[in-house]
Parts: sequence; structure tokens; C-alpha cells
Amino acid sequence: MISMKLRYLFALSLLLHLVCSGQNAIDSLLSDFNFWKQIPEENIHLHLNKSIYVKGEDIGYTAYVIDQRTKKPSLATTNLYVQLLDDNLDVVNEKLLLVKNGVTTHVFETNSTTPAGDYSIKAFTNWMRNFEKPLFAQEPLRVLDPAVNMSELYEVDERSFTLSILPEGGHAVDGVFVKMGAILKDQYGNGIAASGKVIKNREEISVFQLDDNGIGSFLFLPDARAEYKFLVELPEKQVVKNGLEIDEIGVSIDIAESQSKLYINLRTNAKTLDDRRGEELIVAINDHQNITAFQVSLKDRENLLAIERDSLSVGMNQISYFTKNGTHLGDRLYFKSDGLEISQKPKVTILRQLDSLNLNLEFKGISKASSSVSVLPEQSKARPQNHIISKYYLSPYLKEKIQNPNQYFEKNDRSTDIALDNLLLTQGWSIHDWKDEFDDSKTFHHRWENGITYFGNSRFKNHQNIFLLPGSETPTRIIEISKNQREFIIPGLFPYEEEKLKLSASDNQGKFNKIKLYSRFLPNKIPFIDSKKKLTKNFISAEFDTSDLIIQNFSDAETLTEIVVESDELTPEQKLIWSRSKGRVDFFDDYKRKKYINIEQYLRQNGFNVRFSGPNEFLKSNMSRSSGKNESLSIGTSDSGSKNSSEALIIRAQSSRVGGPPVIVVNGQPFFSSDVLIGLDMSLIDYIEIDNSGLSRWASGLNPFGSSQDTFGSKPPPVIIINYDPLLSPYNKNEKSYQEVEVPLTFSKPLDFYRPLYNDYNIKQFKKLGVIDWQGKLQIENGKAEFTMPYVGQDTMWFIIEGMAEDGTLIHSVQQASISK
Repeated sequence: MISMKLRYLFALSLLLHLVCSGQNAIDSLLSDFNFWKQIPEENIHLHLNKSIYVKGEDIGYTAYVIDQRTKKPSLATTNLYVQLLDDNLDVVNEKLLLVKNGVTTHVFETNSTTPAGDYSIKAFTNWMRNFEKPLFAQEPLRVLDPAVNMSELYEVDERSFTLSILPEGGHAVDGVFVKMGAILKDQYGNGIAASGKVIKNREEISVFQLDDNGIGSFLFLPDARAEYKFLVELPEKQVVKNGLEIDEIGVSIDIAESQSKLYINLRTNAKTLDDRRGEELIVAINDHQNITAFQVSLKDRENLLAIERDSLSVGMNQISYFTKNGTHLGDRLYFKSDGLEISQKPKVTILRQLDSLNLNLEFKGISKASSSVSVLPEQSKARPQNHIISKYYLSPYLKEKIQNPNQYFEKNDRSTDIALDNLLLTQGWSIHDWKDEFDDSKTFHHRWENGITYFGNSRFKNHQNIFLLPGSETPTRIIEISKNQREFIIPGLFPYEEEKLKLSASDNQGKFNKIKLYSRFLPNKIPFIDSKKKLTKNFISAEFDTSDLIIQNFSDAETLTEIVVESDELTPEQKLIWSRSKGRVDFFDDYKRKKYINIEQYLRQNGFNVRFSGPNEFLKSNMSRSSGKNESLSIGTSDSGSKNSSEALIIRAQSSRVGGPPVIVVNGQPFFSSDVLIGLDMSLIDYIEIDNSGLSRWASGLNPFGSSQDTFGSKPPPVIIINYDPLLSPYNKNEKSYQEVEVPLTFSKPLDFYRPLYNDYNIKQFKKLGVIDWQGKLQIENGKAEFTMPYVGQDTMWFIIEGMAEDGTLIHSVQQASISK
């Protein structure tokens, strides 16, 4: 259990020092907040490829994970739990996904046995379970069945409405003007445009307007001795809110802005001033990462604090005000949109070549990013409702779902600012629970997960080393253990489905033997996290006739990412290695292990000039090689082809595309001296990858052989990747010398999204509900991305594009594009 004591923000520090000065109170506030902000907090956004599916279609989704405090990709997150829930929030399917650089993508498959109905996809991490208000993702969707009348699955509820009247900052004080927020929602969380009336002592005194989201505001002078009623007239009924809580004494808050200033006005009445005139109040402004605090003296009915807008953080600012002794009086949210890192809509170019379309996307202001793209027909009614900017910048601070979030980011004008401020006024809440979240006794019971941790216990004590064989995402590891030690731990494992851990032990003579183990794993099952309240079907605007929309079986489907391999005998792990390669991969079998005498022979036959030379000539040939100790690695025991230790191995690629000495990568570890290959035992080789593309990460900034521009021009170095396994030798295969261990919880393998084959692309059902393409993880390099998809007769299509750059810049674009003529 991880225990992290968080000091109470005010009650334990300020209340014990009632006589402290206002400045001391501010210092304590800043200190406590800065301590708390070091606790990481994740936020997850899900981009679904669409919102309505016909059974037989894959549900494609991409998850983006950020650190909510920095608003940048969460580089520490690796384990993501994703669940498909039915209408009762019961788990239908669940997966553990591997997150890299804050992004992962996968699919949930549907088939002939999938019941029609409403579903949702939920994504969360184990660490999130520590928080009272975890920022996990949950997105609704619907699955249709051509053979089922969907309207028969649901009871049609009579639409009911709730009217709420909310004072700015949470307090209406007798005789003090206050802005009131009004919000009208149905049982599904949908608002409706309407007009409202304010009734005081049975007399109408004012009116107010609600926008299409059912939200509005009006100025109000509370009278504690009056009776109030607020009502909205709808065509089908009248919605009434009776009464209003009014404080006889207290302080309310009002905010206003100019082009350069934010004005915070603490308003009160004469009765409050009689008792509290001159009292110092504290106004704190935080953005979830930084905090500033000010003193305001309660001298008059209006007490104004002017703040430079440039000093406020971009995005959400929470304004809280307190008494000096720590009593929390209220909160108000203010959103600063200036400087928000949002990418402009990309330019989409579509070129047709026979039955294929080539797509080119150009992004301004973005160099490198990961994105996801959904392509739907022009008349689609199944466009996804996700909005990555709203999820990160608005949703954490609001009580309810955001209706039509795109409207708050589509334009930058006064009407948008007013609509957004009314949203914050009516649906905002404090993301910080000042009484509970900073409780001194708070503990963090749920650990931060980085892969799977293995706890092993050997039956014997005479082992010198434990050897872990490599997996798809796990490199070879050697665990040194002391004499008489039985227990050992291997953290950071990433086994895929059906992968087993392969463990061997070496004795004092260096011989590998099968090891008998007691094993335990953490995590070993998918944890539970409370879901949000039940999601409803309100995002479906109408029922659809799907009787003519037939999906062919997946056996006839076409994969988006077609993997072409030279041999049908490759294992799933080998196919994965091949698909990720930037160069050419040569998988070794027993024949190849016996064929090559040494690595020099292999490299000469595969595009390299190889020779041995004295160390002085070697250093001279590498010119400005960086100083430091030579790196070496003992691989195997063969000395075939090795030379005198005073000589060095010089390798140069024959290809004109690359220059300089190669980067050698052995079992995932880079080496910058070719000497590491001297004496390599070829009988242990699993595979060798030769990459002359210059696109490998090993070729980008990792070669320390000096200035490549001065020595070799601008050409990248070649990369030689070698994966070996001491247990692969064809001369030692009479008996397995390792123990296989079942892993109870594994990561789901990267899975292709299958584009369904529809029986007819011209029928209206496909045009309304079909999917043309889905790119779950499309990489943007130098502001550009491209992919290919089939031409299905649609000349104009919807492109729903979301993404996240390394610096936190967000991409959200919903646009139509047509084939270039």
C-alpha cells in the first residue's frame, strides 16, 4: 500500500493559528498547495471512430492519456484498462492495453451474437482509483441489429425537466446584486431553448432566456423576506422552481473582465459589515498546477480586486475565497482561451487512383504528434461525440455532461465567451474538495503500475543468476542473486496474450538449468472502478431502418493495415517484429545458425564491408568519435573468426543512403562500437534487422561518432539490430533448460481494425451509418500525415480528426473534404 499524507489545506494549519497574519495564511496556503500538486493525476480521453454500429462492425477507439496538471502526454502511464459495458453497466469485454507516449489504440469486435442495444466504453488506470473524482473516460455507443426493431428494446419515457437556479459563487446575499445562472435539463441531460420568468410575491419582476443548451443567466437583487418562484413555459408543460436560499449575512462574488484585466468583486451588505468590517479575506486562483493568493480587506459593500489577465493561466482558472481562519466561502470558474494550444483544422487532400484514395493531411504549427482519424460518409448520422479539448479543459470542472462541446472552441467571439461563462456558472464545481481532498489522514491504496511485476521464489539456493528470455515487449534480463537467496522480483514486464515468461537459472559453472519456481504477479486481474451514472441513449437522434445494411463475415473483411510477409510460417511475435521494422528482418532457424561461421561473414553477404584494423586506424577513421570508455558485451562463447584484442572491427554499409559506422543494438541495448560483435556466437541468434532507412529511432540522435554532417554529410548511420537467446543453440536442444510460467493478466496484442465489407455502398443505410475508414494511430511527422483507403463511391466525406502533440498541443477537427478534381 502506498501511503502519502496530505496536509489539510486550512483546517489543520490556519485554524490552529487564528491570530496569524493574512500574509502567513497565504504562505501556508501556497506551501500546502505546492505539496499537493506534486501528486500526479491522469485524465483519459477516448476517440471512438463513430457512435452507432451495426453488429458485425469493429468498434475502433484510441485512448489519449495526459497528466492533468501539465496538460501534456503522460509518459509514465503504461497500463490502461478498457471495458465494454452494456446498458446496465455490466462488463461485456475488457482488455489491458499498453500505452506508449500517452497513446494506445485497439478495437472491440462485434459479431452475430452481440445483442443490439446501448453500450459504453470505459478506460481507466489503477492509480485513478485513489481519487474521489477520477478523470477516467466513458463514451456511449449503440449497436444495431438489422433483424431487430430497436424501438421495441426501450420503453419510451415521458420527457421530464428540471429547472435549477444557481447564484454566482454559490451564495445569494440579502440586498446584494448577484448574477444568477439558470439551467433547464431533461432526464437525459439535454437542454432546450426556452424563456423564463422570475416571480416575486406572485408578481412577475423579470424574464430570462435559455440558449439551445438550456442555459442562461440574469441579474438579481435577493430579498430574504420575499417568496420567489421561477418558471419556464414549454409547449408540453410548465416547469417550476419554487423558492431560493438567501443568506442574511455573507459575501458573494462577481467577476468581470476587460481586454487586459480580470475584476473580482467581493460584495456584501451592511449587516455583514457591522460585524466583520476590515476583516482580511483570501482570494486564491489556481489552474490545477499553479496557485496565487491575494488579500482583500472587507471594508465596503463592494471590494474590488483587479488582476492582469496575462498573469492568469491559459484554460481553466478556479477562483476560491476564504476567511483568514480557513472557512471556505465559495468558488467561481473563469476560462481564459487566449493562447490555448489548439491546432488549426488540417488541410485534407484526397487523390483518387482507380479504386483507392490517397489521403494527405497537413497540420499547421505541429511538428510531431499522434492522431486518430475517422472517415464517414457525407450523410452520416453516426459521427462520434468525443471532443478531446473539452475532455481535458472543461469536463474535469463541470458537474454534468457538456452538450455540444464544439461550440465553445469553434469560434473566438463575444457570444461564445458569454455562452461558456454561463456554462461555468451553472455546471461548474470545485475540482478541489477543500475539506476532504486535503485530509491529513488520506492514503493512496492503489499503486502506480508500470507493466506487470513478477515475484519469484525458487525452491533451491544454489543459483547464481536468473535469466529471463526476451518477449515481444520485454528484453532479455539477467537477475543477479546472492548466495542462499530464493526470492527475486522482476518489474516492468509487458507480456502479450498467450505469451509465457521463460526463466532459466545458471549455476556456478555458468550452465543454464530449468528452475522450479513459486510465482506471483501484480497486477493479476483487471481492477474495479465505480462507473459514472448510467449513460442514456440521448445521443441517438432517431431510429434507423437497418434491414438492408448487411455486414459480411470477417473472414471476407479487408484489413486496414495489410501485413505482407515472405513466409506463412512466421509466429505472431515474429509478425509483430516484422511489422514494426523500418528495415529488413532476417529470422534465424537452425539451418541459418549453422550456416554462418561468424557475424563478419553474415554482414559481408548482407550489404556491408567488414575488416579488422589496428585501434589507431579505427579511431582515426571515426574522426570525432566522442570520448569515453569503450563499450563491450560478452555474447556467447564462440571465438570463431575473432582477431587479436589489439585490433578493431570496422564496418561500413555499401548503401549510399547511409554513412559512417553503424549503431549496433543488441537485445534492445545500443552500442556505438562495432567491437561488441567480435566473437558473437551465431548459434544463439534469434533475428537480425538491418535498417538503412534512417527512420529508426536508433539512427536519430543516438550515434555518438562525432559530427555526422562534417564527416559523412547529412546521411544517417546504418543500424544493425541483433536479438539473441542463449537457449536457441541447435547444439543444445535435447531438453528445455528453462521454465515456462503462465501469466494471469497479459496485454492485448496490437490488433488491426477491419474495415467491414457492406453488401451495397449506394443504399441510404450505408450513407447514414457506414464507416469508410479508421486510422487509430496515425503518426504526424513534420506536420504531415498520409494514408490510403478504398474508394466506395463517396466523393465527399466527413473527417473526424483528434490527436495530441508531444508539447501538449491538441488536435480536434470535424470537417468535410472532397476528392480533388
